[in-house]
Amino acid sequence: MISRYQCDADLASGRYTVDAKSIMGIFSLDLQNPLTLTVYEGSDIDDLEKALTPFLSK
Repeated sequence: MISRYQCDADLASGRYTVDAKSIMGIFSLDLQNPLTLTVYEGSDIDDLEKALTPFLSK
């Protein structure tokens, strides 16, 4: 989903961090635990936030 947007982002699980647009990187993370999404920059950040809202917890 995030690959549709013009932004740079990482996903982290514990001490491991991967490019959020890399499907291989995402599958290498421990998906049993919550992930942390960090979005650094991009022109579509507001649209991305709206699209991800149903999947986010704070």
